[in-house]
Amino acid sequence: MTKLVRVPAALAISTLVGCSLACSSGSIGKGQSDGSAGASTGAAGGGAAGASSDAAGASSGAAGAGPGGAAGSATGLGGAGGLMAYTAWPFDGAEAKRRQTAVASALGLTPEVDIDLGGGVKLTMVVIPQGAGTVERSPSPFPGMPNAADRCENDEGLRSIVQAKPLLIGKTVMTVAQFNALAPTLSDDKTPLTGAGTLPALLPYRRVQDVIRPAVQAHAPKGWTIRLPSEDEWEYAARAGVTSYFSTGNTEADLAATAWYAGNSGNMLHPVMMKTPNAWDVHDMIGNAWTWIWNPDNNLHYYTDVDLTTHLVRSCPFTGQPLGNECRISNKMISTTPEEFRFVADVPVP
Repeated sequence: MTKLVRVPAALAISTLVGCSLACSSGSIGKGQSDGSAGASTGAAGGGAAGASSDAAGASSGAAGAGPGGAAGSATGLGGAGGLMAYTAWPFDGAEAKRRQTAVASALGLTPEVDIDLGGGVKLTMVVIPQGAGTVERSPSPFPGMPNAADRCENDEGLRSIVQAKPLLIGKTVMTVAQFNALAPTLSDDKTPLTGAGTLPALLPYRRVQDVIRPAVQAHAPKGWTIRLPSEDEWEYAARAGVTSYFSTGNTEADLAATAWYAGNSGNMLHPVMMKTPNAWDVHDMIGNAWTWIWNPDNNLHYYTDVDLTTHLVRSCPFTGQPLGNECRISNKMISTTPEEFRFVADVPVP
């Protein structure tokens, strides 16, 4: 069973805590090197700070009439060409799809793009629109959770997330079949994984970062950069506009509809895409296994990409308890053992 340790609240401070809803961070991240050293300092997005709003804040004429259309002001986030910088938050599923479709079109893509891994195996990536939002602690219906006032831990407090540029994220975590399609090209052990092809591939962090990521990069379209998601990128993609504990609400029934956890997993790992996806059609963001997160050196120097043993994880395991300290979207842990993973892609922005 995975051995996990709780992240101390003092070490889990977001670089965007206290940022206002419409702020811009200038540069929101660092690049990732291909070597074992991990993080480098290449720019990963973020443009000039400050607001440059248009008159209405709508990105596509009449189509911008819903939540996040006229209400979503343009703020100069990321300086991403003529792309709308959506700031209305939260937003519903219809608005999530509207933004996704509009941004995919602006990028010259469809909302879902396949990367051919060879042997007829595809890795599907989903467009995640740029935007910003304040992630709030929702009142908890669950007894017995820490901090009676809000039922969340201190490192899950009110904070703002700025996704300055659009990106793509894996529709699912990498599966056994996808790993096995890559196996003959890997720079280390080429042994295929056993088990059903639709099960998540569980691998150590350093192997994911130093071996699997470059292997996927070799198959990616020209101009794309494949990497693991940062905490904010993962949470922004997982939420798809919601502020609730789970992608469809705050109750255990909501969790059960979207995730494998202690209440329905039978104490075992399950195939991907058997539960309801979130509003951006991304599957299994919560449940089944913990998910590796890229944590660049953010001056905290704990659990970063260069740490050889311990790394941040998000999501929730199939043994996770909904009424305790595990299965909320906002929860974070650290792990030293093999976990599942999904990649994001930085793509050219017009």
